[in-house]
Amino acid sequence: MNSLFALKNAIDRFDVISFDVFDTLLLRPLMDPADVFEIVEEQSGEKGFACARKTAGWNSLQTVLQADSGERSLDEIYSLIPRYAHLRDVELALEDRLLVGNPETIALYNEAKRIGKKVVIVSDMYLSGEFIRKKLRDVGVDSWDGFFLSSERKCRKDTGDLFEAMLKEMDVDASRILHIGDTETSDFMRAQEKGLVSYLYPRVVNRAIEESGAYRRFLGRKPTLSRRRLVAAVAVARHIGFCQRDGSDALTDVGYQLLSVIGFAYAKFICDDARRRNINKLLLVARDGYVLEGLIKELAPDIRTYYVYAPRRDYLIAFQNFTDNSYVARWRLWLGKERRTFQHRKIALDLLKEWMGGAVAWKDESERDFLAGGKAAEDLQANLDAFTAYVKNEYSRYIAEFGFSEADRVGLVDMTSVRGTAHRLLQSFLPTRIHAYYYFRNTGRQGDWMFPDSTPFIEGDTSFCIDSGFVEYFFSAPTPSVMCVRNGKPVFESNVSFYDQYKFGCVELTRKIAVDCVRLFSKWGLSITLADFVDWKECQCEAIATKYSSELSFVRESFGIANQRNFQPLKTLVRHSLNLRVFGRVLLTAKVSVIGLKRYVTFRALGRIPVLKLRIWR
Repeated sequence: MNSLFALKNAIDRFDVISFDVFDTLLLRPLMDPADVFEIVEEQSGEKGFACARKTAGWNSLQTVLQADSGERSLDEIYSLIPRYAHLRDVELALEDRLLVGNPETIALYNEAKRIGKKVVIVSDMYLSGEFIRKKLRDVGVDSWDGFFLSSERKCRKDTGDLFEAMLKEMDVDASRILHIGDTETSDFMRAQEKGLVSYLYPRVVNRAIEESGAYRRFLGRKPTLSRRRLVAAVAVARHIGFCQRDGSDALTDVGYQLLSVIGFAYAKFICDDARRRNINKLLLVARDGYVLEGLIKELAPDIRTYYVYAPRRDYLIAFQNFTDNSYVARWRLWLGKERRTFQHRKIALDLLKEWMGGAVAWKDESERDFLAGGKAAEDLQANLDAFTAYVKNEYSRYIAEFGFSEADRVGLVDMTSVRGTAHRLLQSFLPTRIHAYYYFRNTGRQGDWMFPDSTPFIEGDTSFCIDSGFVEYFFSAPTPSVMCVRNGKPVFESNVSFYDQYKFGCVELTRKIAVDCVRLFSKWGLSITLADFVDWKECQCEAIATKYSSELSFVRESFGIANQRNFQPLKTLVRHSLNLRVFGRVLLTAKVSVIGLKRYVTFRALGRIPVLKLRIWR
């Protein structure tokens, strides 16, 4: 058997289908099973446990092999390290949390049962049969016809004895049995030596690393435990998702490889800091908080979330806080001149006409006169204070419906901000102080607002986090832009373009992927440092841009038109690369990258250490 496709078509030729358990029917999001010991040491703070546990496992195995007594148990292993005996249950609980079902092989198992084949479980493992049976049933694997576990049968698969025990008990000719497992020696060679037909199932994590240059680059920079766990977690989550969604494309790959990690890292950062500050309520600002609300609910169900609207135009008209204090400048800004589109100005004028009841005859010449500061502007100035009071009253009624009190500890969640208008608007109407969280805070434009009471996940100038607009694109709600809040409800833009509709479909797909992944990452106890996050994002952005350049071209076009941005949706699109080598070793790398309307030249020493970055306008 040399392919899973051939395996599916060959099941009906056999009488018995035999399955390995670990890394076959059950998956662990780890590159090496021994990583469990390092995780236990890290979480417990017991220095030296990982090394002692590995040594005890090896010594106990050699003892049972020499005595030809089969398999050692977990209790026997821990009897060799009494100092760490209290960590036995910790290890067992971690195994229980990490193990998940493999939908690919479980589908084979169920298909074999459906067509009337006998199925058996064969595994070398020191964990108890009770534990393994429970985990298999938890993932939907049940009603087996034979269960052969080395710790119960006192013989092992890697010596071939466990296969002999299975053949004797099942009373079936060896050539009529198909065994599926992931270990070359135990599952493939020993099975064939005993006359079985065997299929070597490629390990999910190893397969992903072989196929992905981005994974190898990420691990090559610093192969720490946290990085190994991140690669394995994404690989397993992606595998599970692809099995459930029947394959991959550009958007699903972006969802699994990039957005799931971004969403998890940022949402976990928010939840951890909110708990530290005793924040019990989080305001997710529309539209950027749409996806994040689902992620935060998965990570922190104890923190109550609210999806709120904080339109910039309501803020501008309610507080008239502009650089130029003249009423003409105020209204120019509020009517959408900063967006440079007639559509926004027209919608704003329609709202004014609706409220004023036709007090001003808004003809084409009146609009031009208004923006030039003529008679129309003077007429409107007379109603300015009354209209400001009206906007404040409308928004106050909207916020009052949430029922916040002075005793509440409230946080605000947004993606990016330059002037913090949502923070300012909500703070003005809430009876308690707000602490804001931002995915990216632009330190290059703090002249307008110094971001009081706020914590950024990433901070720097735009060139440091050029993908912030791309993240906003996929994390925003699948709804049109909000113009204002009236009668307790948002007023949306009336025109929805084809590009907006395409974006809405992208957001719904990637949101489901991100929520599924975050649920798994949280169950596995994953944690991502900022340094690992930045490196991961860089490696994945370059890989996705290269692999799906044509497929993502429409996303770039939609992103540019829908969001009025000049940035590409990916951090860097490498156009040219030049290496300077001395005796075969790369000493200096120069990469020319294009991001939106800008071209960058980046120099890295030894191929990876940033030395200089130059920006050249096209």
